[in-house]
Amino acid sequence: MHRDVVFGYMTAKWVYGYGLPLHVLSRSGVREGSLLALFGSGMGKTAFLAAKRFGCRVVGVEIMPSLVQHAKRKAEAENMEDRLTFLHIDEYDYLRRIKPDFVFYESILSFLPNPHDFLKKYFPSTKHVGVLELSWLRQDIAEHKKELLKDVFGRFASFRQVDEWVKMFNDIGFEVLEKGVRGLGFFAKFWDDMRADRFGTLAGICKTIYKTFTDPTARKYTASFRNFLKQYSDDMGCAYFIIRPAHHAFEKEPV
Repeated sequence: MHRDVVFGYMTAKWVYGYGLPLHVLSRSGVREGSLLALFGSGMGKTAFLAAKRFGCRVVGVEIMPSLVQHAKRKAEAENMEDRLTFLHIDEYDYLRRIKPDFVFYESILSFLPNPHDFLKKYFPSTKHVGVLELSWLRQDIAEHKKELLKDVFGRFASFRQVDEWVKMFNDIGFEVLEKGVRGLGFFAKFWDDMRADRFGTLAGICKTIYKTFTDPTARKYTASFRNFLKQYSDDMGCAYFIIRPAHHAFEKEPV
């Protein structure tokens, strides 16, 4: 898969720290022994941290095959294959068989053409569902600023305002139990990462610095990421939601 596509997709996950997904999972009720279906598992970072923090089992589901393979190799290298499973979204047979206790959509719905259909299709009767998405904070965003985001996230990304997410959830039969917004910022992200995974954060910074100096493409991506944080920190934030199906909203659980 083209590096620019993967970069744009992963940038929506890099803008917040490791601690925010863990906070959403904690508020959702994930605990030891839980089975968590994580949509938008990326390179596997949240899945690994969740398994270690909560003692849960995680099935990570991705739309990008290259990220699935990366996460699988890491799980094998760390001997965590008994607690972590990574698969592509097209593996319907496996998804039909599992009955997760919790579902978490991490920065994936904004990259899908019909996120409401996606939410209704996969485990809609699960007790609690967590959602974390990069979102607009207000309505009066100039169109040219929205267009410029395509240079970072690609032409398929479509971001919503917080109230628009709430309306979409309600329209398809979910009620919002909790919501919140974290601001964007490099230093806030850094300290959030350090609290959640100090060694992984420092190792990641060293790797980024090395690649920035040795790889022109990585240097371009780093500059793009920094410019995004600088230009959009007042306009966007990381919105999270804890939702659950309204009573009798879904008669069955299709996959």
